[in-house]
Amino acid sequence: MSRAAIALGALALTATAHAAPRVAPPRYPPPVVDPDATDDGRSEFWDAALEPGLAHHRELLTRARRLIESRDLEPLAEAVELLEEATALLPRRADGFWYLGVAREARGDWAGCADAYGRAQALDPSFVAKPPLRRNAALDHALGVCLARAGKLEDARLHLRRLTQAVAAGATADADSWLRLGEVDMALGRLGDAQDDLGRAAEDAAISADVHWAMAVAFDRARKDGDADRELETALRLDPTRTRVAAPGVPYLDDAEGFYYQGLAAIAGDAPEQALVYLRQFLALAPHSPWQARAAVHLADAASTRWADRVEVRGTSAVETAKAQAVIGLAWPSLTECVRATPRVLIQVRVTSLGPGAGRGRDAPAPGTRAVALTTFGADDDQLAAALACVERVASGLAFPRPTEAYGYVRLSFPVVAP
Repeated sequence: MSRAAIALGALALTATAHAAPRVAPPRYPPPVVDPDATDDGRSEFWDAALEPGLAHHRELLTRARRLIESRDLEPLAEAVELLEEATALLPRRADGFWYLGVAREARGDWAGCADAYGRAQALDPSFVAKPPLRRNAALDHALGVCLARAGKLEDARLHLRRLTQAVAAGATADADSWLRLGEVDMALGRLGDAQDDLGRAAEDAAISADVHWAMAVAFDRARKDGDADRELETALRLDPTRTRVAAPGVPYLDDAEGFYYQGLAAIAGDAPEQALVYLRQFLALAPHSPWQARAAVHLADAASTRWADRVEVRGTSAVETAKAQAVIGLAWPSLTECVRATPRVLIQVRVTSLGPGAGRGRDAPAPGTRAVALTTFGADDDQLAAALACVERVASGLAFPRPTEAYGYVRLSFPVVAP
């Protein structure tokens, strides 16, 4: 070996001996693999392979769900179109029909939502949408609500009864399921069953005004006046402005039923003039209802009101209410003649009178007489205009007591309704 090679070898050994020791690279744990995500990805891949059009179907559902969440009529109509396209594209998938049912239900298309929910259940009886976009995600509940409002009461009862009977097998039925079943049983004349159903609803939702209004109507129709009065008192305490009875969370089975509820609630709320027009509207819309006779009893009670006593006196000055009542009592035949042709119209009259010095006050209300229609059931525009003009003309000529304070004013308000 040459002397140069020996020198190079020695140099290499020296460099190796003096080199910095090697540091092992840091050891990180291996990435965690989510088996569910992997399975989902694999499932989506195979689903798309087995069902051509699935990606577009999912896109349609995503767009439709966003529109449904708005709950406005125009977006809902667009959602229905998208979902009808989706269900035509893949008619074997339950999710498209579920959301189609939700959209149609939100629009009040009861036959349409019953059809869509029924198709979803036929495809997959255990289907549960995620997200459901509906407070109760049970297919039987959705079908029960839609079928009942489409007039198919026995079919609705079948689904709602199955839902509530599942409790015995360990499932749960919320108060609303019992409430909807109670409504259907009441409409079918099964008043005993309805009272039991609504009692179960009250156990789970003791502070639900909707439940207590329904219980009051069920007891009333069963001629259990004491129980009905108790439930009316409870419902009115929970719903003092009667907002829920006028616009419940789920619409009544039909329009006529809502007017029966509101008529009974108006009696409980000391508003006989409202009870009169609501019950007349019920009788007009439901001429063959089995509850016609019961409504007529309440109508007669409301009609027996001393209408002159319904005057309200407000303002900064005092007048004798008895004198104002006497004036209305004398004029009542003329006032009611104005609305004889419109028995389901309720008019509120307001008469404002000023004291001798009130005209100079900048805060003084405008004096005069004004008639306003609160309900206009069964009247066309010409009939309504004629009734209002007639009532204003008669009321303007009445000699009501005037305020005595120089800068005071008095405002008299009273209802006018056909006898």
